[in-house]
Amino acid sequence: MKTSHTSGHSTNLVSLRSLIPCAVSYGESYNPSKATIKIPALESLIAEGEHSLDLVLNLEVANKNAIDARTIAYKLFGLTLASINNLVKASDTSNEVRTYVSASVRTIRGIKLKSKKPETAKTETTGEAAETAVVVTHNMGYDIRLDNFNKLIQYLAKVPNYNPNEPQLTVDGLTASYNDMKSKNLEVVNTDVQLTRARISRKAVFYTPSTGLAIAGSEAKNYIKAVFGVKSTEYKQVAKLKFKIYKN
Repeated sequence: MKTSHTSGHSTNLVSLRSLIPCAVSYGESYNPSKATIKIPALESLIAEGEHSLDLVLNLEVANKNAIDARTIAYKLFGLTLASINNLVKASDTSNEVRTYVSASVRTIRGIKLKSKKPETAKTETTGEAAETAVVVTHNMGYDIRLDNFNKLIQYLAKVPNYNPNEPQLTVDGLTASYNDMKSKNLEVVNTDVQLTRARISRKAVFYTPSTGLAIAGSEAKNYIKAVFGVKSTEYKQVAKLKFKIYKN
């Protein structure tokens, strides 16, 4: 089974958390010249690593909840579109109105909502702009549907004979539905962006060359091997600790 990157990041954190007490127990014998692998620096990385992992986890939950709420709203939206179309056909409206509404409903339903995000374009920059662009592209289908739905509502507001008795199908009811879906879509967009930025920040904390948690942990482990020897009891204490670099 494929190991998740989240568990991989956590493994790096746990490994460093296990290494620090060992380094402390060596007393003055653990005295590296490199500032990033001194004990205070390693302890600071633990705090930063814990914060970055917690932030990503919390935002993953928030994003999933937002997506689930939007999915439910859009399923109900499909029923609403069918009701509008059938209501217009059953009311005293002109053929022109019926044709327009039917075409509008087909247009709205015709927007495909892809669940899989397109691949991130390769870039020589930090990658932040590219990853954010994926979020925008992923949500465009929802934005287009909402825009077309709003146009349909504005059209119905000008149709004299569109006066349903069902509250949810009145212009005010449809406007409330539109606003609710717009709010839910915006929550997905916002949590998507926040999650992307949190993952970028986590990557910086763990894997920035020379100063990242995984890099510092690996270098501290190598320092212990250099000072005490590969067959020493001190090195055997930390030999099995794993520090691995993950891209995401």
